[in-house]
Amino acid sequence: MFIENAVELLGLISDRTRLEILLLLKRRDFYVCELVYVLGKTQSLISHNLRLLRASGVVTFTKEGKWFRYSLKKDERLRFLSCLLEDITLPDEIEKRIDRLKGKDRAGLCKLMKETMEEDNVQGD
Repeated sequence: MFIENAVELLGLISDRTRLEILLLLKRRDFYVCELVYVLGKTQSLISHNLRLLRASGVVTFTKEGKWFRYSLKKDERLRFLSCLLEDITLPDEIEKRIDRLKGKDRAGLCKLMKETMEEDNVQGD
C-alpha cells in the first residue's frame, strides 16, 4: 500500500461518524435506514458520510428498490483498515440498538424507528 492510501484511510476514520459506520460494516452489510437507527443520527449525515466512504473506494452499495445496502469493499486496503478497527468497540447504546434490529424486516425497522423517535420526543418534553 502506498503512503498516500494510508493517509487517506486514516483521514477517513478520523471522523467519528465514519468510524462508527466502518465498525458496523465490518460486522455485516447495513441498509441506510439501519445505520440511521443504530447510530441515532440524521439520514442526511449518514448519507453524506457514506458518499465520502464510497468515493474513497472503501464501501460499496447495492440498490434494492428504494433501499440501499452498504458493505465494505473487498480489496487490499481492507486488511489495513481491519487492523486499524480491530480493537475499537462501539458504545453500549449502539450495541443495544443493534440487538433491537435482530429479526426485523424493513417494515419492522420502520416501525421501530418511529417508536424510538416518539420515545425521544416524549423524553425531551
